Amino acid sequence: MSSLRLAWRQLRRELDQLSLAIVVIALGVALAAGMLLANAALREAFQESMEALVGKADLRIIARSGGVFDEDVVAQVEAVQGV
Repeated sequence: MSSLRLAWRQLRRELDQLSLAIVVIALGVALAAGMLLANAALREAFQESMEALVGKADLRIIARSGGVFDEDVVAQVEAVQGV
């Protein structure tokens, strides 16, 4: 008996479990993808609502190091006309 025929007999015997496992994996992937899409849409809607409430900033000053500014820098920026 060839090994391919033996493999098919074993696969046919467990075909219901294999098909169930494939369906469960597909549902898990679909659930994860749906959650990612929902989170992205929620984040975008939150950003849009915040921009609608507050308005978009015309000027942003960001520290190069990713840290915080000294109080002197903040005072200099606030002293500029129109800020």
